[in-house]
Formats: sequence, structure tokens, C-alpha cells
Amino acid sequence: MHNSGIDCDVLFQYCDLREIYDPLEVLNVALQYDDIPYRKWSSPLDLGKIGMKDLSLHEKCALQLGWELAGNDATRDRADMSVEELIDFGESEAENRDLVVWLHGYMDPYEGEIDTARYSKEHIIEACEQIGFDIDFSRLPEPEESLDDMARAAESALEENKENGLEGEHEEEIPF
Repeated sequence: MHNSGIDCDVLFQYCDLREIYDPLEVLNVALQYDDIPYRKWSSPLDLGKIGMKDLSLHEKCALQLGWELAGNDATRDRADMSVEELIDFGESEAENRDLVVWLHGYMDPYEGEIDTARYSKEHIIEACEQIGFDIDFSRLPEPEESLDDMARAAESALEENKENGLEGEHEEEIPF
């Protein structure tokens, strides 16, 4: 892990949008934090200085995004765009590209891919110990074990239903 300044909002938003919930997978993403497609504004607006500090948080974010993206677009001159045009541009780009926007930057959560199995459990434990971060991993199941446990539990529940005469139309499908 090269970045000691992990923004947990960015990390957890990325994991949530990518449906990454397994603790080891989240830690894998954290160890590759620098690869999360999050960008801080290259030229942040001083909203107080330009008289825009009374905008809502949503409008401030959309304005900043519009300013950033218009500055990167050779077909637009952001200096000639009104505040309303910049806000509209930022809102439409955020919606069209599924961007997540914060006051200090934005993320395209579908850009690129972070390997959530890159580091083994042992490597993660070692990396955490090296930085003095002690986590009790003893309660985390191994992926294969948890699938086996789920299968055994499902088989046991089906057998119990059969024994109690509950099989038939009231059985629920067990997803795997």
C-alpha cells in the first residue's frame, strides 16, 4: 500500500458500487487504493471568492465537475460558460457517466478494474502487521469453507423439511 492517506468515503463508495463486500476483497482494494479511479480537482474553484458559497452542496459539486470537465474538453471554453451552464454540464456528465462527485473530487467507479483477489489473506496480515495495524482475522472464513458450510446448511434444511413434512410448494429456492 503506497498511499497512507486513504479516504474511506472513496474506498467504501467504490466497493459499494462494485458490490465488493467480502472483508478480504475490501482490504485488497484498500491495498490498491492508488488504482481507484478517483480524481481530485486539478483547478478547484474558490466558491467564496467567486460568490458561489450559497449554492447547495449538490450545485457546488456539479459546478466544480462542470468546470473540471469543460477545461478538459477542447470543444468548450469554460470561461465563456455561465454558472448555470457549468452546473447543467456537470450534472449531465455525472448522470451520463455514472460519476460519483464529492466537493473535492470525483470518481468513475466503472473505469478500470481492481483485482480483489490479488493479495492472499497471509499477505494482507503481513502488510497490516508491518504498519502496526492489528486485525483479528481468525473469524474470517476461507471462501471455500464458507461455500461448503452454506451447502451443508442448505442440505440440512432440506432434510429437516422432508422429515417434518414441509417439502413441496412452500420450499424456497436456495441460491448458490
